[in-house]
Amino acid sequence: MKPTLLVATDFSQNSIPILQKAIELASTMDGIVHVVHVVESSFFTLKNKEYIHLQCLEKITKEIPSFVKEHFHCVEGELKSSIAEVAKAINATLLIIENNQNKYLAEKIFIGSDVQSIIKQAGIPVLVFKHTHTLEYKSILIPTDLSDTSAQFIKHIAALFPKARLTLLHLWNLPVEFRLSLYGLEKEDIEEFKQRCFQDTNKAIESFVEKNALPKERIHTLLLETLAFETLKEINPEMVAMHTSGAISLFAFNLLKESFTDVLIHKVD
Repeated sequence: MKPTLLVATDFSQNSIPILQKAIELASTMDGIVHVVHVVESSFFTLKNKEYIHLQCLEKITKEIPSFVKEHFHCVEGELKSSIAEVAKAINATLLIIENNQNKYLAEKIFIGSDVQSIIKQAGIPVLVFKHTHTLEYKSILIPTDLSDTSAQFIKHIAALFPKARLTLLHLWNLPVEFRLSLYGLEKEDIEEFKQRCFQDTNKAIESFVEKNALPKERIHTLLLETLAFETLKEINPEMVAMHTSGAISLFAFNLLKESFTDVLIHKVD
């Protein structure tokens, strides 16, 4: 089955470039593209739904004549639930939205995407475009906690982007580091203990890759004690992809806010 990409748009200034980028991405995945536009309140329904549908579709086809008209969905309702319903109805593989961080407040309130709410309710991975230029996603950074859920997520990303090199980022720390000197360990002893902990962590991530049959020929592992957003700039991936379990983690949205590149987030229950 071909991947189905669903692009949620509010028809703001960058909507067509975002759609064009999504179409380019779909072509690299041998996928198809659908578009959803949600009319959120009666404030915007000065004309009937059919009129709005035709006007929006005309804007798309004027810029992208090859777009399949039947793949456009204009619906009324709450933004996050309506998008989730369309995604489920068409069995979407990936939801694509534009980052709305730089929009005016009024746009965010009335027509801008509530990114966090959409991610929480989507039920599928959500790719947030931070810019409009096209990327092939040759390098994807994936933070991992070495859990079974993380392994399944990595497999999913590997399947979605079969040509990408995957960097698995795992954070590790030195147990009770702040107490080691208090316990009588000398500087050299602490350094030796640190090296053993690092080696054990490195073996753990190697075992994680082997045990879960991850595509190790495409995987690079990276172990860090701490993660700063400046570090991400040094790594310079074309995409950062991460899963969150249960409630969306604060780190995920901090990453979404601070990242200089596209971010894919999947809420896993």
